[in-house]
Amino acid sequence: MTTDRGFIIEKALAVIDEKGNYTKEINLVSWNGRPTKYDLRAWFLDEEGQKRPTGKGMTMTEKAAYNLAQALNKVLFGFEIESAELLPDGSIKVLPVQDKPIYNTDHLYTDEDIKRDVERAFNEEMKADDNAKGQNR
Repeated sequence: MTTDRGFIIEKALAVIDEKGNYTKEINLVSWNGRPTKYDLRAWFLDEEGQKRPTGKGMTMTEKAAYNLAQALNKVLFGFEIESAELLPDGSIKVLPVQDKPIYNTDHLYTDEDIKRDVERAFNEEMKADDNAKGQNR
């Protein structure tokens, strides 16, 4: 979907939450002609049925999205992803790290762990943005 507001949703990946005309989604989006990135934000359908962003969201490189997935897997399921494979139908096959228990009883994932992983993902995103800006000069 191309809009006059400077974005193209290249691929809708998942609706995370939905309430009325509002959704929280993760998509592959190109903003203002820039390279496509993973995009996590709230959207709404306007009176014409067009999808519009509600405001601030978060864009991520593939690496930052992977780091976020790793952090969520640790927090929610107690395991790390060893690798992921994109299948021809667009779905992802996730392979957990072998020989590790599904529920890690040796270490509880703490707020400090979450903060560290989120900061790492954010810093990598900022570095990728800076590198992209440097290449466009």
